[in-house]
Amino acid sequence: HQVHAIIPYLGYMRRHGWDISGLEAAGKLSIVRVDPQDVMHIIKDEYGTIVDSITDTSASRVVIDSLSSIQMMIEGEYQRRQGVLRLLKWLRKSNCTALMIAESEQDPAKYSRHGIAEFLVDGVIVLYNLRRGKTRIRALEVLKMRGTKQTTNLVPYSLDNGIQLQPHQVIFGEIGGE
Repeated sequence: HQVHAIIPYLGYMRRHGWDISGLEAAGKLSIVRVDPQDVMHIIKDEYGTIVDSITDTSASRVVIDSLSSIQMMIEGEYQRRQGVLRLLKWLRKSNCTALMIAESEQDPAKYSRHGIAEFLVDGVIVLYNLRRGKTRIRALEVLKMRGTKQTTNLVPYSLDNGIQLQPHQVIFGEIGGE
């Protein structure tokens, strides 16, 4: 699959030193852009486009952006749950580490739009953009990570040079508070 110039994130990747064209030419990167109207076809095809891309590159990692878009295209709670289960089952069989991005409310009671994914996956990392007076602080929370022990604190981070965690910095106040 060719990397398409229409994907805006390619410029961001290049600015962080990623040689997108070189990675693609070496068969180490495949970006598959799926239009929302084609999502149902991919689901019915048992995620063949994703499977082919992972197989072609012998991928060890896959990112799906976004799980929310996939779920939005599936009508009915039962069908939605089954669609996500099929995707997760296939990803586990493929031996890939999968990162799936899901949207949530700003102060979430559920951590994915439909409240399904967080119960089916092995780990959930929540990213926050907290307001403190006139500024914002980025923080992450490891809500769930099976088989590991993790902090229960919100951890501030920056994106200057990749993801830089600041685990010793304390965030005061409630999420969304002043």
